[in-house]
Amino acid sequence: MASRRLSQKNAFCITWILENYDYWVSGGTPSPEFIVDSMEKTKWRLRVYSFRIGILDCRLCRVKEIEGPPDIEVEFQFEVLAVDGSTLTSHAEKRSFKKGDFSYEQMFSIHNSTSLPDGKLTVRCTMRKSNGYMETTACLARTIIGVKRKSFDWKFSYSNLLKAEKLTHRREPASEDEIDITLHLSLRREESCVNMSITLVPDFKIPMLITFKYALSDASGKSLKCGEEKCYSFAVYKEWIFQLLSVEKVQFEKISSSPNDHLTLQCECAYATKIIYQKIENIGHSQDSHRVEEHLHPSVTENALSEPFNTLKGHLSSLHTNVLIVLSSSAMNNEVATWGVFFILHLRLANTDNLPSL
Repeated sequence: MASRRLSQKNAFCITWILENYDYWVSGGTPSPEFIVDSMEKTKWRLRVYSFRIGILDCRLCRVKEIEGPPDIEVEFQFEVLAVDGSTLTSHAEKRSFKKGDFSYEQMFSIHNSTSLPDGKLTVRCTMRKSNGYMETTACLARTIIGVKRKSFDWKFSYSNLLKAEKLTHRREPASEDEIDITLHLSLRREESCVNMSITLVPDFKIPMLITFKYALSDASGKSLKCGEEKCYSFAVYKEWIFQLLSVEKVQFEKISSSPNDHLTLQCECAYATKIIYQKIENIGHSQDSHRVEEHLHPSVTENALSEPFNTLKGHLSSLHTNVLIVLSSSAMNNEVATWGVFFILHLRLANTDNLPSL
């Protein structure tokens, strides 16, 4: 059951950013392992599952290892964060973890527009021992999922499609991280119109999501239809059918008898390949809960300076003030040299906001 909301003060708090997660369908994506010093140096990792569309399952896992106590009781809280760092949904509970143990499933409903801005999923987990003192610790982890994009054009004609009633185009993989994609174009005649549909048949070897963008244009380059479809590869579905175009019967017969009845179907398929980057990027300790909460804010975390750079910036700011004092009391014959020193320091101070975070 959900308990009270956990504060990040006197707790271990990990923010995990998963890039390109909107392309990922997985039986379980693990975070990098992390050690919580204040919890008897136990080792942990997070894991997220996305078996169903719009549903996220978050779990806390204790890594099985020789060291550490056989049992440890932990209060923990999962949060799914928006782009501004606000909490979209959360769940907190308390339980005991043995070595190799993991928490029960906790389902969250996610929506791409809010939960996955720019395809990024941000999950925060706050952990605290049920008893005893803990140092406030902030940790940032990042996982990047590789995405493969495959673009191609398929040229065909109304007359050929009319004769065959079904045309096939296959794109064989050019490398190991590509999938085999087959497209079928077919016609279905109704009383008053002719419907043209496209069937996408990707050769999935693992569960994944494929985004299929298409644009149909005639011989003059005029756009007839464009769209985007998302296909999730589960065992139930082997192919996906989309209506491409519906043309009145009289118009279709007129176009198909024209010598210039060529069409071009431009396609782009995008799908996840594998995890290409996984790392603990930052970890810090502080007794100031406000400073830690700022550090954990995802939009701030990615752009903020780390503690050593903040210290350096403070020293430079102090030096900037001293230079201004020197300027006010400088002799005229040293004016050019002093202004040169001020210009260099001012330029360095202006650029400190762009220093990379550790």
